[in-house]
Amino acid sequence: MGQHARMRFVDVEGARLSAIGLGCWQFGSSDWGYGEDYARREAGAIVNRALDLGVNLVDTAEIYGYGRSERIVGEAIRGRRDEVFLATKLFPVMPLAPVVQQRARASARRLGVDTIDLYQVHWPNPFVPNGPTMDGMRRVIDEGLVRYAGVSNFPLTRWQDAERRLGRPVISNQVLGTSDHLSVPRPRSCTHRPTRRSVSASTTLDPSSGAHQLRRDSASTQW
Repeated sequence: MGQHARMRFVDVEGARLSAIGLGCWQFGSSDWGYGEDYARREAGAIVNRALDLGVNLVDTAEIYGYGRSERIVGEAIRGRRDEVFLATKLFPVMPLAPVVQQRARASARRLGVDTIDLYQVHWPNPFVPNGPTMDGMRRVIDEGLVRYAGVSNFPLTRWQDAERRLGRPVISNQVLGTSDHLSVPRPRSCTHRPTRRSVSASTTLDPSSGAHQLRRDSASTQW
C-alpha cells in the first residue's frame, strides 16, 4: 500500500494511468541480445515487479519480437488483468480498416485478453492516409475490442488529423524523448532523459492545440 501511495497517476479521458509506464520492446526480441533466459524468466518477473510497485501502464507492440513480447506480457499479467492499463501497437503495413481489425484481434489473442486498453498506430504510413486506419480504429472501439485509440511517432499535424478522422479523442502520441519533429515541453511529471532505458513519452500533448499544450498531464514509458 505504501509503495502504491507513492506512485503518481494521471487521468486521460477517463483512463487512470501511472505516471511511469513499463515498455516491453526488449521482451522476446533478439535485437537486444538479452538471451533466452531473460525472455522466459526475467521479463515476466519485471512485469510483476512493476505491478507490485504500482505501475499500471504496460506498453508493447506486435512488432516487438514479432509477437513474442505480447505473448510474454499476456502470460505475465494472467490473474492480474484488472491491475493493468494494457497498451500495444499496430505495425502499419497497409493499415486499411479490415487489416486494423484483423491485427487488433491477433494482438488480443497473443495477449490473452478480451479488450486492449490502448491500441496505437506505431508509425505514420507515408502512403496510406489516416482515414482508412482511423476507420478501422473506430470499428474495433465500437465492437469493444479496444477502449482507446493512440498513435506513435506522429507529427502534431497528423495527430490532429487522426483525431478528426476518428471523431473522438486519440488520447496519446508516444514519441521519442529526443524527437526532432515535435517541440515537446518537459512537464515536471514526465521523464524525457534520452538514455537507453528511458526513450519514450506518451500522453504528452493536446493535439487540438497548435501551441503544444499539455493534455492534463503526461506519462513516461521506461524501457
